Amino acid sequence: MAKVLITGTNRGIGAVTAIAVARAGHTVYATMRDPARGRALAEIAQRERLPISIVRMDVDIDESVDAATSTIRAEAGCIEYGPVIDAANSPAKYGDDTFVVVEKWESPEHLRAHAASPHMAAYGAKTREMIDSRVIHIMQPT
Repeated sequence: MAKVLITGTNRGIGAVTAIAVARAGHTVYATMRDPARGRALAEIAQRERLPISIVRMDVDIDESVDAATSTIRAEAGCIEYGPVIDAANSPAKYGDDTFVVVEKWESPEHLRAHAASPHMAAYGAKTREMIDSRVIHIMQPT
């Protein structure tokens, strides 16, 4: 299921759209300038247990949009991820031309959702020509 950002959700077509999209099984980020005006939407989401998060965002203010989208881009289930390099004096080396990312996810389901996300598809398309091979190792703690 997708993450969907909808603007102007405190009333009218924005609110109706947010409810319909959430009922279809998607995670909705219902944005509005004043979240206090979104009480009716919040009550419906709570009563129906819909995946709707109300987020403050003013589309006319760049900083507001940046802050809201940074919050929304954080993925459910992601514990942490980041690039790593070979340790100094390590006998096992990946090499100077290798990029390794270690990711930690709450569950295999969260990892699958991440792998199928639109931003990962976009990343794959942008980097396709730069990659000679790709290996994914899925591990678990001992």
